[in-house]
Amino acid sequence: MSKIKDKLPSARRFYFDGNIEKDNFEFRTDSYHKIKNVLRLVAGDYISVTDRDGNEFACRIVEFSSDHVLLEPANLIAKHSAILPISLGLALIKNERMDMAIEKICEFGIKKIIPFIADRSKIKSVSQNRHERWQRIAISAALQSGACRPAEISKVKNNLPSIFEENEIYSNIWHLDPEGCDFKKILGDTQTEPNCKELLILIGPEGGWSDTEINFLSGRSNGISIGASTFRTETAAIIACFCSKLYLSIQ
Repeated sequence: MSKIKDKLPSARRFYFDGNIEKDNFEFRTDSYHKIKNVLRLVAGDYISVTDRDGNEFACRIVEFSSDHVLLEPANLIAKHSAILPISLGLALIKNERMDMAIEKICEFGIKKIIPFIADRSKIKSVSQNRHERWQRIAISAALQSGACRPAEISKVKNNLPSIFEENEIYSNIWHLDPEGCDFKKILGDTQTEPNCKELLILIGPEGGWSDTEINFLSGRSNGISIGASTFRTETAAIIACFCSKLYLSIQ
């Protein structure tokens, strides 16, 4: 079999939630539908598949069945950089805006998004279909940006304290606060601080944190300011991800 040396068109990029080795593997459901009915590829064509370790392979279509497509790994095209050790707690916002926020945040290649219901959130519940849609958006964004693997979209937390009940150990925890420490100062202090191995950053609702939430965060999280402007939640989340990535890059 001839090797594919160059990257394939972005429309032919897919994600496999497993490790690709030498054995053939299958795609079903959405990926199967796209390969067969949208792209109209045939046996012998090649697609690009990134596995959960960030390895991107050229894979040959072996055959189609009624409900799956069989793929054969041809060769390794690229090995993507490691996922950023950033988890982002994001207060729920309206559907379309939440979709957009998740898409843009995931393009940074972060580890996890933790949606939660803040005291002042107007959205108080999320359907299973919506959560599944968010995970599909995360996969698409990761493929588009060349991220190592899609961000995990955790189940919606009922309140802010629920985030802290997870068995995660963070070396730094930040929450956006217009009265918090200016991010420029935090950047200036990076060389005197120990390396950050896991970062959690919390984005509140547009109504701001409630007094109860502020009291809860006191002593648990450091407030940071990203400027004097008043941002919408999705905009603040995108800026916060950029700042976090910059912070980690200069440590």
